[in-house]
Amino acid sequence: MNKIAITTIVAIVVLYVCSCTPALADYNFDGWPVETRLNGTVNGGVFIDYVPWDGSRDLSLTTTMPNGTVKWAYLYTGIWGGRESYKGWVNVTFNGVADQNGLGPIHLQGEDDTNQHVWCTSHGKYWMFYNVTGLVDAGTSNTARVRKINETYGAFDGRVYGIVLIAIYEDGDNPKNIQYWINDGNDAFHYAEATWPPVAHDTGTTYFNGTVDVATVTRANLTVVHLTAYDPSCSSGMTFNDHPLNTNMLDTNTFELNTWDVSSYVTASENLVWFTRCEDTYINVPLAILTLEKSPDLIATAIKPYHYEWSEEYNCSKGEPWFNLTNYVNVTVYNNGTGNAGPFAVMLYANETQIGAESVNGLSAGAATEVKFEWKPEGEDPLSWIDTTEGAICAYTDTSKEYVLRAVVDGGDEVSEENEENNELTKEQKVVWNGFTGDEPLENSLHGNVNGGIIYTTGDGQYRGVNCYGTKYGTYYDVNYDLALPGNVTVARLYLYYTWAQPSYTTPKIGIKLKDTFGTVHTLSMEQSYNDIKGDFDAHRFVWGTYVFNITNYINKSGTYTVNITNLNDGGDSDFATDYAFAAPAMLVVYENSTMPEREYWLTEGADILLGGRRSKGGFLELSECRNTARFLGDIEVSKVKEAKLGVVAPWAGVSWEPGMTTYMYFNDVELGRGVYSGYGRAYNISTDGITMMVGADDAQIGVNVTDVTAYLNASANEAIQGDDGDCMMPSSAILLLTQEEDILDTGLPESRYPSISGIHNGSITVDTNITVSSLYTYQCPGTGGHTEFIRIWNETTGACVKGHWDGYQGDYQTISLNRTITLKKGVTYHYTIQTGSYPQIHHQKELPVDGGIVTCEKFTDANGREYDTWIPAFILY
Repeated sequence: MNKIAITTIVAIVVLYVCSCTPALADYNFDGWPVETRLNGTVNGGVFIDYVPWDGSRDLSLTTTMPNGTVKWAYLYTGIWGGRESYKGWVNVTFNGVADQNGLGPIHLQGEDDTNQHVWCTSHGKYWMFYNVTGLVDAGTSNTARVRKINETYGAFDGRVYGIVLIAIYEDGDNPKNIQYWINDGNDAFHYAEATWPPVAHDTGTTYFNGTVDVATVTRANLTVVHLTAYDPSCSSGMTFNDHPLNTNMLDTNTFELNTWDVSSYVTASENLVWFTRCEDTYINVPLAILTLEKSPDLIATAIKPYHYEWSEEYNCSKGEPWFNLTNYVNVTVYNNGTGNAGPFAVMLYANETQIGAESVNGLSAGAATEVKFEWKPEGEDPLSWIDTTEGAICAYTDTSKEYVLRAVVDGGDEVSEENEENNELTKEQKVVWNGFTGDEPLENSLHGNVNGGIIYTTGDGQYRGVNCYGTKYGTYYDVNYDLALPGNVTVARLYLYYTWAQPSYTTPKIGIKLKDTFGTVHTLSMEQSYNDIKGDFDAHRFVWGTYVFNITNYINKSGTYTVNITNLNDGGDSDFATDYAFAAPAMLVVYENSTMPEREYWLTEGADILLGGRRSKGGFLELSECRNTARFLGDIEVSKVKEAKLGVVAPWAGVSWEPGMTTYMYFNDVELGRGVYSGYGRAYNISTDGITMMVGADDAQIGVNVTDVTAYLNASANEAIQGDDGDCMMPSSAILLLTQEEDILDTGLPESRYPSISGIHNGSITVDTNITVSSLYTYQCPGTGGHTEFIRIWNETTGACVKGHWDGYQGDYQTISLNRTITLKKGVTYHYTIQTGSYPQIHHQKELPVDGGIVTCEKFTDANGREYDTWIPAFILY
């Protein structure tokens, strides 16, 4: 079996037919000229398959048709009769069909033959044709069978010359744009003495009428069937438009189907093939098929790398590709050929590393399409620094990378093209760091527990621009902080938030002095800095940041503290900036007050400049790329948390420069609000549940917010996010403050409260978790005045000891206060002495398991002097 399949693709299919109705199939020694049965164009293919002579009288062709829609299909076969006078029966079937379209048994009658599907010539050369258009199954196997049944007159031979199936189909797996002609007949060439009177039939011509757009033809194939050619061999048995075609391969002298490339010989009209028998005495030509293929030519015409989108108006990117962010590359593919392209792939490489591969369903001739790729090149921050007591010394490293982007169109050669060597295009692209992203998470600075709270205040500080007092060398700026401290200070920090540090990649050299409430002046040393930069693009490549000073030793009581700020660089120190600006400096104080609830706090610090909202000056970043994170590490017993407050600080937050631009705040992926910062341009004060945040003056350019996040608290991995959607801010602090549920040890009510009597109880308490208590409540028997008159709790090892005395029958006389707060530590046993009056409720047992611990009776001596070891008073310690 041999196949010829010709396919291509176009956007619109045109199939037109010019049919030449063959003459009635009488016998003719000279045969019938080969004429056009069908011609037209198709978006699909011309399928040809055949099986040649094998000398048998039973021959089958099994072939698989391509996918597609069959528009026309013909089955051809030839029989050798032996002599024109011999007659016999043959059977022709297709896919088992023997009763349609002329298929089935047929009586071949030589010179007397009148079958309409048969051309009989010379000495019994039969060529038979059948329309099997409705019988062909596309995309699967098809079988044709031709066999001799018997002879009815003479020695009818019945051997089968061959079987040919031709199908025109649309679409399919790899369609092509083809113009075609199907010419058939049975031209019988012979020498003169074969007839009487002697007349030679030496040559013949078949015509492919119609016009051809030669400029669009990329390949032309001529397929011809010969019967009994050539003996002797002949190299010049055919011409196409007067161009000789080599026929040396025609040497079987039985059946031949061959194809010639005639691409160079096609003309705009009057295309034709000339045949000759050469020196052979008898040859037949029953089929000639011309197909003109119009091939696509796929080329990449543009590579467009960008971050947000590509501006076609200005032919440039909106945002260059940035390190560690999702960028995009559009590859423009153009079909420069004359034929439509079927499905193909486009691949993109960056420095020979494949970025991706995308599929294109097809592309019409003259059409273009854009293929979009995601690209996330990896890179590093160009800014690093070393902290000194006066500021940070920055170092700049050029971390940019040069990439060669290479687009490859149809690298797998899925499409047959005019030019297979023009499928690649390259473009150089530089990628840099964009520091306006959320690239500097706030760091955990402090974590602890305190009976107290947190104060954050900017005092009377205001924004100071470049060349203002405090930022210009030789000038000074004072900020006053009036602190009303509710307790003892455990932590105190001073923050200075700077911006516009110039020249590029430098930070301020700052002198700061603190005058305390006693009038003592202290020179401060910077403890740590956090710095960030916009990155290596556009102008104003200035560093922003936060300087942190530890002032715990200098904040010791309520009163006014004054901070004096000056620029220490006169221009002679190239390690530091000569110019800069800063927002209002801030103090943060953690204080202890034993009368307040126990609170757990986390303090995160940093500096992360953000500029989202697709603003051009920020590199067209979006909100999701401008989210600063602060993670609060550790586990939390959520059930014991009464309230959770989140406080945030972001200098320059709260005023959007363009309509619609704003800020976002999230906690554990829950959006807390938009545009929630206060304090940028106007003074602001909020105090709630242990956290106070004060912006004391107008134009501080500090944004703060406090939000209740109790409902969103997790047992671990809590996270706050400050997002910028065009505002332009620098998140610098996030504070999580948890107020614990009040500690309590409750014995609960006994099942039976009697008998009861006053007396002195001695026992012990062991708790499962730390609880802090300062009062005792006693459960009384109904209708009595049961109460506690004296209590003492102590531990000899730790030295802890508290006492409480009854104030008589006034107010809440069932409750007595301890002389101070005590924290009962987990796993530690404390002894107690409780002297009761009247009739308290009693648990009559030696040991009493309670929620959070166990209470044990050592001895109870009642008012009558009798002793017991199974009496425990019912009480609540809280």
